[in-house]
Amino acid sequence: MGPQHTERRGEEARQLLENELYKEAWQMVRERIILSLENQNLAQDDRKHLNNVLVGLRDARRYLEQVMVSGTLAAKELERKRTMAERLLRR
Repeated sequence: MGPQHTERRGEEARQLLENELYKEAWQMVRERIILSLENQNLAQDDRKHLNNVLVGLRDARRYLEQVMVSGTLAAKELERKRTMAERLLRR
């Protein structure tokens, strides 16, 4: 995967993470899981399952954040190379 591709994926991840509907859905799902986990009568297997789902939800968000950061770094590297090439051409 080249730097342009990484940059594009990073931008897509940023747009998704900043999307109001995505934020609302993520928060709603997280809150429902936590409310269910607070239930005193929840069976241990169900509690374990919900905890795993909560971890998966967190991991998915972290992955998107990682893709976004990688894209930002790729964009900076591409800009650095463009700037360097422009300086060389001006000489």
